[in-house]
Amino acid sequence: MKLPEDPIILELLPDFVLSWTKDIETRLEEFAKAENEYELYRFGHTLKGSSRQFGVEHLSEYGSKIQECAKTHQWAVAAGLKNEILQSLQELKLYLETQGLLPAQQKQDLPSNL
Repeated sequence: MKLPEDPIILELLPDFVLSWTKDIETRLEEFAKAENEYELYRFGHTLKGSSRQFGVEHLSEYGSKIQECAKTHQWAVAAGLKNEILQSLQELKLYLETQGLLPAQQKQDLPSNL
């Protein structure tokens, strides 16, 4: 896994993982089940943009997929991305742990199944 070299980005990356884990767990299905095109599209757009800022390109691709699902009203497909995205966040979390980049407090804040 390739991470950005910017030390400030690396310092903020654990918060990024924690925040997006919580958002994916709660908001993705909520917007898809409500068939809320605007909020689902905006959610995907935000995931795409913030992932790119943090240099996590594979997550930005999920943002694009969510946007496409919103535009085409593929609500079940969008909701179905939840586990894939959470798995990607889990892999990122584990990588941060192996690199010593995940502070102890954030290890406690993340769900144990991640």
